[in-house]
Amino acid sequence: MNIISKESAGMAHELKIEIVKEDYFETVEKLLKKERKTAAIPGFRPGNAPMGMIRHLYYKPILANELDKIISKAMYGYFEENKIDTIFEPIPLNEKSNTNLDEENFTFSFEYATRPDFELPFKEMPAVPRFKVSASQKDIDENIENLRAQHGEYSNPEIVETEKDQISVSYGEDKTGYINMARLTPEGAALLTGKKVGDEFEISLRALYSDTLALAHFLHVEEKALEDTNEYRYLIKIQSIGRIIPAEMNETFFETAFKGKDIKDETAARTFVENQIASRWQTEADRIFLDDAVKMLTDNAKIDLSDDFIKRYLIMSRKDITDQNIEEQYPFIKRSIIWQLIENKIFEDNNLQVTEEDVVEEASFFFMERYFAHLDEDFAKKHLHDAVENALKEDKQKQRFAEMVKDKKILSFLLQNLNIEEHEGNSDEMVQFFTDRYNQEKEKKEITQNPE
Repeated sequence: MNIISKESAGMAHELKIEIVKEDYFETVEKLLKKERKTAAIPGFRPGNAPMGMIRHLYYKPILANELDKIISKAMYGYFEENKIDTIFEPIPLNEKSNTNLDEENFTFSFEYATRPDFELPFKEMPAVPRFKVSASQKDIDENIENLRAQHGEYSNPEIVETEKDQISVSYGEDKTGYINMARLTPEGAALLTGKKVGDEFEISLRALYSDTLALAHFLHVEEKALEDTNEYRYLIKIQSIGRIIPAEMNETFFETAFKGKDIKDETAARTFVENQIASRWQTEADRIFLDDAVKMLTDNAKIDLSDDFIKRYLIMSRKDITDQNIEEQYPFIKRSIIWQLIENKIFEDNNLQVTEEDVVEEASFFFMERYFAHLDEDFAKKHLHDAVENALKEDKQKQRFAEMVKDKKILSFLLQNLNIEEHEGNSDEMVQFFTDRYNQEKEKKEITQNPE
């Protein structure tokens, strides 16, 4: 066997593997004799069929399979021996190959692309905006009030008195619904305030509600099904009134609302809630930061790719990529490839790893936050392990948690190494910041596409 490498100035090169009879003959003969022992051929007992018949029936399939093994071993052995790091699988060059199984000697030619060598001078690259989020007093107040409501007492008063009352009504011939006072217009809320259980009155539901989504929800229809000219006027009867009396901010409330936490007064409760709100919003802010960082790095990293090779590989290996759509699809695919190369380099150069322990810890955190955070601590501990263990038995789930760990490690690294343009504010200010930025980018894009 002979291996010939033809290197080019770019990233794509050719590799030719020449195979002669001596490379495969002995193994193929052994396999033919083995096949003869078990071959079920009409008219012959296993092991008694003529060798010529066995050769006629099985020689080419066995030879083809053996050649595949020889090629694979030779090719990847050559790459390993010469420390050649490739991207994607080599592409067969059929026009330069001799694969006729009727002959004794064969030539298999391939094109392969080497992984590009590049540097990442982070401090010389543009800064990436990052928003540090704090919790507003409004958010903290609303969260505390929600907790008080969750742990409060439910009552059925006779009179509508508060903006948080839930009113069960009947209307039409046999329709029922719930009116949430908080979703009404000021006029609608004023109209219902003071009404009693058993009261009947005619009203325009469209005038009652502050938005069409709430109206559609009450009517049990999709918003788009509402008729613009229909006032939805009905005779309504109040069947019952529901009201939650918020829990007092006392020792019992702190123990039940913040189970397992060392929270004994309102100050500690507000601090805990403030940190929770900020953490949730910071997760979203950092997701945006990571997206921006990926775009900045893929735009600015100087990485030479063998575009022609990659296009041919994609057309060969993916059913959704064709000669007709490759040029349209390639820019997005190329950006993804560049990011994968950058991400791998960051991990390799900085000895970052995703360990089994990392994946288990991430899955445990996910299930605790999503399903067990507000449950009894002993119950949570008892069932958390089983939930994580069952989830990680599925390859897709395990891969998903591994990717989450990888994203967190990349995020941590980028926060320490990129130039960062810092911004601070509460959640409303963060939303406004990114909304303004989106509108500016949209306007700039429209000007570029439609210059005067």
